[in-house]
Amino acid sequence: MGRKFWFGYMAFFVFVFPLFFSYVGNFISSPIWATVSLAVGLIGWITFIYWTYKQAIAQPRKLQRIIHSLVDQGLQRKGTVAHKSLLKQQKDGSEMIEILVQFENLVGTPVQQVFAFTDTKPHQKRYEVGRSINLRLSRTPQSPSVVVEDMQTKFSWTFGLFALAFVVVYMIGTFAFHYSMYSNGKGWRFMSLWHPWIMTPFTGLLLFNVTAIFGKLFGGGSPETEEKLILQGKKAKAVVQRADQTGTYINEQPQIRYTLAFTDERGKNHVVSIKRIVPLTELHLARTGTRDILYLPDDPDQITFC
Repeated sequence: MGRKFWFGYMAFFVFVFPLFFSYVGNFISSPIWATVSLAVGLIGWITFIYWTYKQAIAQPRKLQRIIHSLVDQGLQRKGTVAHKSLLKQQKDGSEMIEILVQFENLVGTPVQQVFAFTDTKPHQKRYEVGRSINLRLSRTPQSPSVVVEDMQTKFSWTFGLFALAFVVVYMIGTFAFHYSMYSNGKGWRFMSLWHPWIMTPFTGLLLFNVTAIFGKLFGGGSPETEEKLILQGKKAKAVVQRADQTGTYINEQPQIRYTLAFTDERGKNHVVSIKRIVPLTELHLARTGTRDILYLPDDPDQITFC
């Protein structure tokens, strides 16, 4: 099941499912409680509308500007395609692909990065395993910090404006519907904190961010730190001292807390911990041997596997 399915699945629970509980408007609240509930709902909707604007318009535009700036001004590096996966064959002949590219970062450390994009000219076989491609690296950590040199981006205002307009119209329309059905001449006293009109924006903020929330809680370091490690990280061999399950499972895969010991380029010893989700098929390897890591010379506690 793809991203569109899960987006539609969550959208159903955000915008449709709460309407099944519209009957709670039959319960009349006190004027003060109803007004407080209305204020909470307005705060929730304003926050949700702003979040929608950022996700659907502001961030895609910012990402496009960053990529264009990197392609024009980024530091050029040669990379080698180590692996390629075909994600989807498009009707127009283009291909959605994912490639793993090996290259040297800003401090000369061999690293690798995954890129997913649409190849509009698959017949040219530009991204076959073993092929050399040009990359552009940012001189300072940002997201993204590495792009393929011939990458092109397109931004569609249509989806962004539609998403923003839908949320605003939904907010106004559902409030007008509930007001006409349940006010009974008593204003907004049908409002309460558990009313679906008030719960909807908070449910949306939670469900549409669930991947990011779980990633921060259970997946490892912040995206900013990961980007900095790719750009400026030094490589080291770390000894796995401990590898314990935390009791947390994501998609039935356990989270492992690693305790690692390594020596940096200055000869100083470090012991650090890192949490990662490990596939069940690789669980038997988690407690053994050594692991290659990247660490930041100016902050050796920040590491990632490589």
